[in-house]
Amino acid sequence: MLNAPLPEAAQIAPIVPVADLGAAASTGDWLSMKNYKRACIIFQHSVGTAAEDPILTLLQGTSVAGAGSKALNVTEYYVKRGTLLAEQATFTKTAMTEGNAITSVGELETLIAVDIPSDALDVQNSFDCISVTIADPGTVAAYGYVLAILYDPRDATEPMATALS
Repeated sequence: MLNAPLPEAAQIAPIVPVADLGAAASTGDWLSMKNYKRACIIFQHSVGTAAEDPILTLLQGTSVAGAGSKALNVTEYYVKRGTLLAEQATFTKTAMTEGNAITSVGELETLIAVDIPSDALDVQNSFDCISVTIADPGTVAAYGYVLAILYDPRDATEPMATALS
């Protein structure tokens, strides 16, 4: 399905719907990677204010109910950041000390992409589900959302397999 349109070749699923991040912490839905070899977590937020930086936390679990939830550690992510994202032509690859929390910059519109291979999860202990949380950054309204693109299906005959079981 390499030349197929993205909606026919991948499962695109919301994790956190559009919300005012300054109103409260956001807890994402859980998605299963059982049918996929990779997922890309996309986090976008609007301009907020300095010192009220959103923090995206990556989690893994053993079910779509979040059983056994624990950190999903990564060492890099990609970011576009500016006063107008449309002017940002490319992502910047950003290395980080292994961890599961990515701190954004509140005063700039930001798009963060985190690519997760399924073998980054603790598969030996049956961890095959992913989710995120976004900490409440402060009092100023800043809107954001998180979605996941699950791709590289394990069964090529079912490229749009469910992400909910």
